Amino acid sequence: MRFFLIIILFFSSLSSSLYADEFVQEVARILNLNSSTSSTIQIADNTLNQAAPDLITQMHQDFIKDGKNVSRDDVTSLFGRYKTKVLEELRARIIEATAEEYRKHFTLEELKELRTLFETPVFQHYTSKQPELLPILQQRGAEIGQEIGVRVLDELIAADPKFR
Repeated sequence: MRFFLIIILFFSSLSSSLYADEFVQEVARILNLNSSTSSTIQIADNTLNQAAPDLITQMHQDFIKDGKNVSRDDVTSLFGRYKTKVLEELRARIIEATAEEYRKHFTLEELKELRTLFETPVFQHYTSKQPELLPILQQRGAEIGQEIGVRVLDELIAADPKFR
């Protein structure tokens, strides 16, 4: 009887880990469809690309100081591999963190339904426009916020005799 319970517990834990893997896979599909990790990855990629010349120069100098016989091309290649691995791990960790939070709010079946929605042509069209729209909307939001901030401060200063 005890052996039978151990087998049941083993298979139930196995099926829950399979469920977890399927859950994470479903989250990854959704994030890919709605491009929500793309902007984070793109920002990290841009940051690394901007820093690359200085980092490569510094790394090359440090390797030379340490007596390593490496060329700048060797260091550039190393940095390229570094960047690739960092971005891959960043994407994986974002998926894991998202799955962890989604588990608190969605079932696997709900995620599958969301994926079906995200796969529709209209949602894909919406997603394809986001990279173009987001910077424009962020800029517009900043302009509106600045406009409101200046107006509200002017009104508050005008209304308080201490500041006139």
